[in-house]
Amino acid sequence: MEPYREEIKAAVKEALREEIAPLYVDRETHYIHHQFIQSMIEWMDDAKGTVWGAFLKVAVYTLLLMLIGGFIWWGRGHFR
Repeated sequence: MEPYREEIKAAVKEALREEIAPLYVDRETHYIHHQFIQSMIEWMDDAKGTVWGAFLKVAVYTLLLMLIGGFIWWGRGHFR
């Protein structure tokens, strides 16, 4: 029984190696992929900060313009 077990293990090992071969990525390529992913994460964080900053500026400027416009509109009705 033992010789068959070793043959089966060898056959399964070889079959797995053949099936997994297309998915194998060498270390250098894998490392380059991680560097690319890290740079994309950093870029997204920077972009997120830029978008939020722009959104807050627009919100503040809009509120200021509404406040000034409201005073002008109110003043036209009361100071004529």
